[in-house]
Amino acid sequence: MVTHQQNKILLICATNSIRQLDAAMLYPGRFDCIIPVGGLDKEGRATILEYYLAKLNTGNVNEDRIVAMTSGFTPADIQYLFQQAAHFAF
Repeated sequence: MVTHQQNKILLICATNSIRQLDAAMLYPGRFDCIIPVGGLDKEGRATILEYYLAKLNTGNVNEDRIVAMTSGFTPADIQYLFQQAAHFAF
């Protein structure tokens, strides 16, 4: 008697732009579900902003103004913003 153990695999993927994926990846049956996640709200952007500001010697920064100016930004966009700011400050 031969028994086979069925292995189950959970694959979780994330992208900032699903439209840039190869269409073949999105054929029916490839993934059981695709869950769209909305953008960051003000509180989410503020939290990420505080995280990056804590790493820098920035002095007095108007966090509310930056949060307002980054509407629609993803966490990756905010990280890139700080990389560029550090680059220009250097």
